[in-house]
Amino acid sequence: LSGVTLVNWVSKVANLLVDDLDAERGTRLRIGLPGLAAVAWLLGAWRVGAVVTDHDADFEFSIPRR
Repeated sequence: LSGVTLVNWVSKVANLLVDDLDAERGTRLRIGLPGLAAVAWLLGAWRVGAVVTDHDADFEFSIPRR
């Protein structure tokens, strides 16, 4: 994963959070994604000022468990 690609992913996540979910500073997110997807979502969340937590979240992002 290049730095350019990571920056692009972070921008896409931040835009999705703000434009589609109306996230703002202080919005609480729980992120249960694997690997580099988690990194992009964490950075995107922090970019918009969201709080990443492991409980009591406004939104949760994860993949289904098998």
